[in-house]
Amino acid sequence: MNRTSLTVACLTGLAGISLTAPSADAIMLQYEFSGTLDSVTSALAGDFSVGDAFNITYFVETSTPLIGGTLTSGSGFAEYAATSWSATVGGFSVSSADATITILNDMPIDEYRITPDAPFTLSGVPAGFSYVQSTAIFRDLTALEFADTQLITDPAILIGLGIKQFSMAFFNPILNANFSSFGEIDEARVTVIPAPVGTSLGLIGIGTLAIRRRR
Repeated sequence: MNRTSLTVACLTGLAGISLTAPSADAIMLQYEFSGTLDSVTSALAGDFSVGDAFNITYFVETSTPLIGGTLTSGSGFAEYAATSWSATVGGFSVSSADATITILNDMPIDEYRITPDAPFTLSGVPAGFSYVQSTAIFRDLTALEFADTQLITDPAILIGLGIKQFSMAFFNPILNANFSSFGEIDEARVTVIPAPVGTSLGLIGIGTLAIRRRR
């Protein structure tokens, strides 16, 4: 397993609130993943290069209800709603108002996947191509890492999995084919976003937990 190191651990005013399980209160979390491309298809080589940095950001409320599947400690899956998803790779950027988190437990793997929902706002799409999709996947082939399908809010769990992959696909109408490029996610960060002053969460403060894979 890859060794990880804690690069940031600043949890201010979060006493009694666990970042490893959803709270009964509606706490907003910002997720950030970053890494570099390690595989670029030749059709996109003029627009992307191996080593290009990518960043992914989205938001989730810890009290968000299931939008699919079931909360189970056995074999199964669950889906949760995310908002304000965005990704940047070099001069390309894509954003979506909504995204879907899918968690698989013992099916027969453990997997955390975040996929944006259409419509998309795009900038810097390679000439001659149309955007198809981007996905971030954290996967354990032994199915021994997840205990259930609960929403995962601890970045150490995700970055500790064996497969941590970002992918993006574009369609070329002339060749009538999709072309994809891939990268490895090597840092995951979760930040608690303070509620507006005057609400029940106004005194929570802000906390950040980031885990970076040590090469």
